Amino acid sequence: MRALESGPFGAKPIGDPSHVVAEDIIEGRITPKRDAYSDDPTHPVFLRAQNIEEGFLRFDDAKRLLPEAFAEEPKAILEDGDLVLTIDGVLLGKAAVHRPGDLPCCVSNHMVRIRHGSRVGPDFLAAYLNGPSGQRQIKRGVTGSAIPGLRADAIERIVVPTPPAPKQRELLTALDAARASRRRKLEEAESLLGGLDAFVLETLDLTLPPPDGHRTTYAVRLSDVREGKKLYPDYFHPERLNAIRAIAAEFGPDYSFSLAKLADFRRDQRQVRPDDPYLGLANVQPNTGERIDSTEEDGEGTVFEYTKDDVLFARLRPYLNKVYRAESGGVCSPEFHVMRVRNGNDGKPLVLPDYLAAVLRSVVVLAQTRHMMTGNTHPRLANDDVVNLVVPVPDTATQKKIAAEVTRRRNAARRLREDATRLWDDAKRRFEEELLGPAK
Repeated sequence: MRALESGPFGAKPIGDPSHVVAEDIIEGRITPKRDAYSDDPTHPVFLRAQNIEEGFLRFDDAKRLLPEAFAEEPKAILEDGDLVLTIDGVLLGKAAVHRPGDLPCCVSNHMVRIRHGSRVGPDFLAAYLNGPSGQRQIKRGVTGSAIPGLRADAIERIVVPTPPAPKQRELLTALDAARASRRRKLEEAESLLGGLDAFVLETLDLTLPPPDGHRTTYAVRLSDVREGKKLYPDYFHPERLNAIRAIAAEFGPDYSFSLAKLADFRRDQRQVRPDDPYLGLANVQPNTGERIDSTEEDGEGTVFEYTKDDVLFARLRPYLNKVYRAESGGVCSPEFHVMRVRNGNDGKPLVLPDYLAAVLRSVVVLAQTRHMMTGNTHPRLANDDVVNLVVPVPDTATQKKIAAEVTRRRNAARRLREDATRLWDDAKRRFEEELLGPAK
């Protein structure tokens, strides 16, 4: 590996007092209890590793905390210009900067915050740490076998080039251009997957009445309450009932089914093992069903087993639409419902797994689930409510059309993501070559 000192610019360790790169490494952070989370969008974001993306913070899947959860740890609250660095887990070594306009944040126990000094700006420092040389140094500083992590003294030993401010700005400008190209490809991938909902409705020729957001009271028959065995009014919300009626009107009783008739709900429990391919709620991307990396869940204790083509449906916060069609076997959090499609009398599946996953992510089901949740802090779907979700089951040709389009778009989205990754890796390589010279 080339030495940092061989490049055209000087370099010193982050913690070297004679050539300060960082003023302080602040380890104030919190480990919130389960009852500390909030759904109030005005509350601060609890920053997690998956909120860090190539030097920037993203908040599309942000968790919130009650203010009292971090009141005793003010150092956990980020200020503009603070750099955060993940110090353990799958996403160890990822750096990002809290910028003006970002949401108020407090950091988790999986990261530290670094306040930059006068020699380099925080954006430059984040770019270097996320690059090849920075990542190699970070990996060399990792200690621990059971729970690998990065300690403060290892961070202080990381050597960083310190070019003049104009050169830093020049390098960051080139990097920003590549980042914009990368973001366009990722947005195109998201658009492909995000448009599946409209495609499913159009293919099913199904139109749902628009929700009446202004309606706060409505009549319910006592007989319906007795039949449903529900005393809470939201269960009888017009949006939910209208969605079910629309399905019944379009498909009729022979082609609209409750999940209980289509799939077996599996609860094959066992204790998790170190080599298990674990799937937690944080590993499933909202609305798309794509599997993603996350350090939020460790996969401890009791888990459910699942096999290829099982459909996993999140119990917790179902409005996030976290539905995953398993591409291989593994184990998952008990916060998933594991559904295995039943076979009919002809030995064929009653419904295609890819179709079932697509319709469960669609507004057809969301219009039902958003009114069936119980619990304020951790809204969930009760087991007996999930099995009674109503889904349309069209003919096999229509199911195959929807399943094929889901597969096509997911593959196209993955290619776009791969292109974005290559583009970004090339940009980071050029950034480093400008600092250190060509690799030998």
